[in-house]
Amino acid sequence: MREQYMKQLQEALQHVSPEIEQEILEDFQAHFDMGLEEGKTEDALAEELGDPKELAKQLEEEYGRFEEPAVRDRVADDEAHSGEDGTYFYENTKGEIRVLDLDMVIADIKIVPSKDGVFRARYESSVSESRLNKRIQYSIQVCGNTFVAKEKANNVPHRCWAHLTVEVPGVFFDMDVKAVSGDILATGIDVEKRISMVTVSGDMEIADFSGEQMRCKSVSGDIQCTGGKVVAYSGETVSGDIAVANLECDHLECKSVSGDMKFAMGETQGMSIVVESISGDVDMPCKEKVSGHFGKRKYRSVIGDGKGQGKLKTVSGDITVTE
Repeated sequence: MREQYMKQLQEALQHVSPEIEQEILEDFQAHFDMGLEEGKTEDALAEELGDPKELAKQLEEEYGRFEEPAVRDRVADDEAHSGEDGTYFYENTKGEIRVLDLDMVIADIKIVPSKDGVFRARYESSVSESRLNKRIQYSIQVCGNTFVAKEKANNVPHRCWAHLTVEVPGVFFDMDVKAVSGDILATGIDVEKRISMVTVSGDMEIADFSGEQMRCKSVSGDIQCTGGKVVAYSGETVSGDIAVANLECDHLECKSVSGDMKFAMGETQGMSIVVESISGDVDMPCKEKVSGHFGKRKYRSVIGDGKGQGKLKTVSGDITVTE
């Protein structure tokens, strides 16, 4: 069953980039290895991981349909500068940038508040400028109030690294951040509308954020959110863990296949939580079992004033909720 599943997965991933395909195949092979060591069957593990076609469809929606890159394209204005050591620097002193669109492959992404009100983006790579054209294609584009940065990697050795650091001034309107193997770190960001963070195997750590909607999605990377305030929060992983602490929100929805989930609600947050699990353990205050048919267990718990609404769903991951 494992061999058949992995073959189906590889066929389903034919329209995503080679970097994403490699990350997914390695992660799923590792998932099978760990599951078999724990005594699970190949059939059960394949069922946990879900339909390969559905996963491929979601990845295409997130990252777009893959096309072979042509030539390296850098589009920026006069405030952009490149260096011989594999760096690329952009800044905007006019206060025009209010939308962020980042799409990285190997680069770790760090987003922090600007201390002087100037928007800055600095890309650094271990690949020298002379080789950057062949190994990594990094491009930026400024369209009105939107800063777009994209990275494509071609046969980059594992020892190579890249970092993108973005300093954002004031309140942003929208943020859309994607990474494949790179990690995402964001702290102290204030967004009027939507914050979307997506990775394949990279971990994400987000702290002290605010906005209308916050969305975190990963395949095998871990998600950690601390000290945020949003109207709606959603988190989703396949095998990565989700940890949320002191998050103020009206609507919370998280799901995983085998990843564990931990929630520390904090003193100011009240919530009515519904949890669905097939084989994962559920530990939360005052839980009440409301159904248990066809192998699926459903619990409900009210924490504090119960004003917020939460829904947590997993196949085999453990769920822990504390006040």
